[in-house]
Order: sequence, then C-alpha cells, then structure tokens
Amino acid sequence: VTTHGCFETQPFDVTHAGPGTLWVSDEEAFATLSASETLNVVRVSEVEMKERLWKKLAVSCVLNPLTALHSCRNGEALPGREDVCRAVCAEIASLD
Repeated sequence: VTTHGCFETQPFDVTHAGPGTLWVSDEEAFATLSASETLNVVRVSEVEMKERLWKKLAVSCVLNPLTALHSCRNGEALPGREDVCRAVCAEIASLD
C-alpha cells in the first residue's frame, strides 16, 4: 500500500507528485524495496496490511470517481463535495 502521489500527464508519462510511504508485509519484498532510499518502505504485519488495504480502498472509492467526473486532482476533489464523500464513506463503513 502506498501514499506516494503521481499523475499521468499523457499516456505512458507519469509524474511523481509527492513522496509518501510504501507499506509491505512480505519480508522478501521489504528487503528488496528497502534498497531504495526514496520509497520510504515500512514493514507491517499481515493484520495491519489488511487494515491499510481497506482504508486505501475506502479513500479510492471516494476520490477516484470524483477526480474522474470533475477532471481534477485528488487535492481538488473534496471541497464542496463533502456530502457525497460522507455518503460514500457511510456505505463503505457498512460493509463486512
């Protein structure tokens, strides 16, 4: 799971917009990815990884449709659309 920011400027051209953290639960993946000083890799347990994946899914369920519908980036998606965000979050929270 990552919080690094990026956006596509044109097909097959991606800009790294902001540093974040990369969480992994696999020991081998952690050892390999930790070689990079820029990825900010953190090893977590399987339980924590599942929780992070659910949270990432919830954020993506809110942001991805809004950015697509309004042709904007993540930081521009929420202002003025708080009601939609709350409704989507409530639906996600009701999932088992």
